[in-house]
Amino acid sequence: RQLRALGQRRDIPTISASQAGKQAEGKAIVRMRDAAEAYGKNFVADIVVAIAQTDEEAAHLPYPECRLCGAKNREGERGFNLPFRFIPSRGIIEPITDAPTAKSTVVKFGAAS
Repeated sequence: RQLRALGQRRDIPTISASQAGKQAEGKAIVRMRDAAEAYGKNFVADIVVAIAQTDEEAAHLPYPECRLCGAKNREGERGFNLPFRFIPSRGIIEPITDAPTAKSTVVKFGAAS
């Protein structure tokens, strides 16, 4: 709450990190209820975004894939799933824009996980 208040006073975005619990491992969609010990942050946050990766996405070659999942957006669309390429050797997460199947790989919010 104090971090959000500071951002509002200074009119700047603030970011805080949390991790999902063990139950979220390998899930196609990470939701707010999957947060580990910091579940209360979700109520205060304006936007909650998770990086999700299934076993199939992790095994994708030449580079693993992952998705940014929108679990909460106080003033906009939630439930978005954006495909990204993950290059662990360089610490890079970049949007997948050149893949012809990028839109078909996006998991719809509310799909079985």
